[in-house]
Amino acid sequence: MKYETIIFDLDGTLIDSDYYNMTSLKNAINRVEGRNLSLDEVKKVSGAPAKATLDILGVTRREEVMKEWDQEFFRQKGRADFFDGMEEVLTALTDAGVYSGIVTSRERHEYDAFFAHLGLYEKFQTVIFASDTENHKPHPEPIEKFLAVSGRNKEGAIYIGDTMFDRDTAANAGIDFALAGWSLHDVPCEHVLALPASLLDII
Repeated sequence: MKYETIIFDLDGTLIDSDYYNMTSLKNAINRVEGRNLSLDEVKKVSGAPAKATLDILGVTRREEVMKEWDQEFFRQKGRADFFDGMEEVLTALTDAGVYSGIVTSRERHEYDAFFAHLGLYEKFQTVIFASDTENHKPHPEPIEKFLAVSGRNKEGAIYIGDTMFDRDTAANAGIDFALAGWSLHDVPCEHVLALPASLLDII
């Protein structure tokens, strides 16, 4: 099937930020609560909304950890960039008339603080943040909100992500999913894209 609407996750899919994000969280928990979690333990919750992440990791001093996590990641924000070849692919998708957008677990203020230097607002037609919906991944509401705001149909739409939360969100919303094979995660699924350029094979 050829797709006319491509919806992207943000961290670990469009932007090579997952390592910095999870390292920042690991360091924040260690500083605030004195728990030295392994990076593998923290990576298991990559892609979940921030509040759910803290719940899963058993964080008790939530506000302090959130503040420290933001500050730690902000110090590293300049290191986050598009995956190699992604910008060229996005341009090609636009030239081909494909509607592209983002559904992310990031809050709007995080998006603005951490990724403004990448010009994402200019590159995507619709962006749905965690703050735009009451329910979050893997609930279908974020993708349903995207489709409602953009006026796009489920048919011909696909969600590209890098975690089980992304996979399950797409399934719950009734649209196709493909794993960003260039990411850090190995998620069981039917469709895996080896490189960003592989996106051009499905339009």
